[in-house]
Amino acid sequence: MLCSRNANDGSLLFISLTSQLLHFIKLLVTNHRHIPAGLFLRLLHRPKSSIFLILPASGKLFFLSAVIYATMKKIFFPLLSLLLLTSCSKDPSACFTAPDEAEINEPIEFINCSVDATGYYWWFDDNDTSNEVNPVKSFSTAGTHLVYLTAYGRNSVIQSKYNRTIRIVRRYIDSIRIRSLAFQNWDADGTGPDLQLIYGSDASKSNLSSREFPDILPPDLPVSIKPFKQVELTDTTWHFTLIDRDGALADTIVTWRFNPVEYGRSEPFVIEKNGHTMELSFYFE
Repeated sequence: MLCSRNANDGSLLFISLTSQLLHFIKLLVTNHRHIPAGLFLRLLHRPKSSIFLILPASGKLFFLSAVIYATMKKIFFPLLSLLLLTSCSKDPSACFTAPDEAEINEPIEFINCSVDATGYYWWFDDNDTSNEVNPVKSFSTAGTHLVYLTAYGRNSVIQSKYNRTIRIVRRYIDSIRIRSLAFQNWDADGTGPDLQLIYGSDASKSNLSSREFPDILPPDLPVSIKPFKQVELTDTTWHFTLIDRDGALADTIVTWRFNPVEYGRSEPFVIEKNGHTMELSFYFE
């Protein structure tokens, strides 16, 4: 296989080679009577590229007719140049980057960093596939997921493969803090409200509740609430309702309603409504 050692000037070398071949053959056609039959001819010597083309000294010298010369000019040398250029193209090298961790149903952008590739095939371990350069993909189950990229080179035959894993996690409530309250309309005896938090997703048929915090006054804030069990924050609208509990009766103080996943992965985040402020902390696993 002929190929320049210096890939940067490979095309110029091939053009030079073809040009010098044509020039020599033309000399043979027009001046063959003046060339001794046993002459040793070295057609081309390029030390920097280590390319030699030799016409042997032994045997008869073949004289090319004008017809053969024209045919080689139109067919042989273009094919030779194409062959040399093809032989010097590089094999692909597959590569991509992605975050080490993402949340369930969170869109993940896979950044393709492959080189010398003409096509791509992505395979994800949930049997999803893609031929895009930089696909965007999410996973609906937690755990470690495997992603494969196959990069194709010339003629889609030469391949390079790369794979890596991504950890898909769930979001859980760590703690809830009532940071401020707009104190008004409290109990007639001047005591503060007996706070209780009722919360859950709008899609759920049941709610969760905190213990009661009796007679809360401004110096008692913030009030910290820990869930009694592990509570996953799903990608939907949630409600957090703070009530003043008086025995069997309950007065709603405020209801915060939001999708916690839309607040991103930075925590804790704070939500305020009508002078009432709640802080939500979470963790991933």
